[in-house]
Amino acid sequence: MKKNLLAVLALTLLSSTALAEMDIKFNGDLRYRHETISEGSGASKSNVERDRIRARLKATTKISDTVKATLRIATGGTSITSTNETLNDQGANDSIGLDMAYADWSATSWANVYLGKMKNVFYKPGKSDLMFDGDWTPEGLATRLNKSFGMLDAQFNLSYYRMSQAANTASVNLVAPQLVLTVNLPVKVVLGTGFYNYSSVEGSSAANAKGNSTLSSNYSEKYKIIQFFAEVKGKVKEVKYSFFADLVKNTALTTTNKEDAAYLLGFKLKCKKWKLGYDYRWSENDAFLGAIADGDSCGGGTGCQGHRISLGKKLHKHISAKVIYFGMRERANPKAHYDKLHLDVAFKF
Repeated sequence: MKKNLLAVLALTLLSSTALAEMDIKFNGDLRYRHETISEGSGASKSNVERDRIRARLKATTKISDTVKATLRIATGGTSITSTNETLNDQGANDSIGLDMAYADWSATSWANVYLGKMKNVFYKPGKSDLMFDGDWTPEGLATRLNKSFGMLDAQFNLSYYRMSQAANTASVNLVAPQLVLTVNLPVKVVLGTGFYNYSSVEGSSAANAKGNSTLSSNYSEKYKIIQFFAEVKGKVKEVKYSFFADLVKNTALTTTNKEDAAYLLGFKLKCKKWKLGYDYRWSENDAFLGAIADGDSCGGGTGCQGHRISLGKKLHKHISAKVIYFGMRERANPKAHYDKLHLDVAFKF
């Protein structure tokens, strides 16, 4: 028994020494959420009440002077736009998936290259999730260039994300450049544009279409999306503020009745330990790819309009609480309502 204990202690000390030498840094979070959803109208209306957890653990290490590697595991299994796990299986073990696994190469002081399954490289005004859910971690290759010219900061992002591949069909990829310009005045003014070119979507499997047009279980449209966005950020006394707009249009639709546009407008305020946020969105069915869009508004995807309001407070250095209300409705007939309420408590470590 003593030998076993000594062996375990020796392995622990060796592991600790190895971790220290490799300079591996860990962080993570745990969130508990109570959620209520009221969906539909008339006889088809349904009400759902559930509790969910999200747990994430990230490890980052510096491999060389210019290369870092990051791994993160999370609950949620194979979901594209969620790392939540619903508490509904009598306490059975929940699934864990590989949420991120990428290398970050600082090629120069102003250029970074990312390889693997990574955090989305694109700038999102006000953290807009109109086109890209915040939990989506794309796979492939991306680069980010940052340069300052006096009061002007310029950022150029470029992605080559691998979306899907099936036998005997062309692979679906996202090749997208994005330019972000920030003018540093007494307030910060951010202006940007991007072009998101999804190759070979038309005719590919639409298992996760989420509102997009389909024909015989396949996508029936192309997706070549242009984006314009703006954000103004500043501070008045103790109140930090941000006002933002995100506008997108699919330039590749072939149908006469085009459902090709979407927008999101909103603001965020922060005062001491309190945060308040609001946005209004309008999305037509083929404005963008629904599979990777916000998974909460109208249940995820496109063809949605409505309001989202959030109020949060920091309870402790590592603990926060938030209330989020979604007052949405689907744009297709019948215009079914989709009301959702989140009550969150999050713990960071």
